[in-house]
Amino acid sequence: MNKKHAKSPCCGAKTVRFGMRRRQCKQCKKTWRIRKKKRGRKERRDTISILVKFLNHKTATLASMAEARKVSSSTMQERIAKLLDRFLMKTAWPPIPEGPLVMVADARVKYVEGGWFTGHFFFLRSIRGTDASILEPFWRPGTETTAGWRLAFDSLSPDVMGRVVALTCDGHNGLVYEARYRGWLLQRCHAHLIMRIQSRRSRWYSSQHKAEGEEIYRLVKRALTEPNEQTLQPILSRIEEMGWQTSSPDLRRTLLGFVTNHQDWRTYLKHLDLNLPTTNNTAESFGSCVNELVHRARGFRSRTALIKWIAALIKNKKTLKCRGAHQPN
Repeated sequence: MNKKHAKSPCCGAKTVRFGMRRRQCKQCKKTWRIRKKKRGRKERRDTISILVKFLNHKTATLASMAEARKVSSSTMQERIAKLLDRFLMKTAWPPIPEGPLVMVADARVKYVEGGWFTGHFFFLRSIRGTDASILEPFWRPGTETTAGWRLAFDSLSPDVMGRVVALTCDGHNGLVYEARYRGWLLQRCHAHLIMRIQSRRSRWYSSQHKAEGEEIYRLVKRALTEPNEQTLQPILSRIEEMGWQTSSPDLRRTLLGFVTNHQDWRTYLKHLDLNLPTTNNTAESFGSCVNELVHRARGFRSRTALIKWIAALIKNKKTLKCRGAHQPN
């Protein structure tokens, strides 16, 4: 209908314009406004910067944010919940690097809603880069298992999986099996091995087995970094001997397992062109950020809240440093 000759809704008579939105009926002289505005006070719209400050730890807690804005904690929580949904809707996931990829993978287990809930996290870095993009995590009920890792890897894009050439991990059976199954190079974390050994035979002065701990530490460090295979063999023989002689069953399993699969920790020496990281510190660093966020939020009541907040943390950070073992001068 041609709005220039629109009839009045009251009498069906011709109308007279009063400005852009006001109209008057010629017959009964009644006036009205088209495109009516919403009545009442305008809704206060907080900016996403408030949420970003909290994610970047520039604001300690939600309670301190509420106190600074002189509102109640419940009001602040409602505002943050709206900002969180808006931030997740408008912010894209970090882009995946191009070319061949090096993957770092780790899992985080949280107790939420009366049960264990596990998030599987993936970090992808190009073979020549130093920044790893954080992928969308895979969540599942239960703890970290081999079957859970198979589901997590199957959830990734086939294009991404086809470009992965190496995996750095903490040595969980599920991750080791996936690397073997998919034909990837496997680099196991040096830091986890050292910490596992030090938990049984510490080299520090307060240790009851200081001499044994110092020798094991020195031999394992040499075995991890020795480039000459001929020089390596006597070192491995001594580590195996100490593994059989130690009184700790856990240490025996660790040392003998290291001797059997020592090549998994030395992959970075054979593939210098990939500049593989020798630890999964990238994943551990992000895990610390997750734990810190959970602590400052005083925990999460539901799994949905946990998933949303971790997704916001990832979209805010986008990348983490992931340097290789051989750094340029």
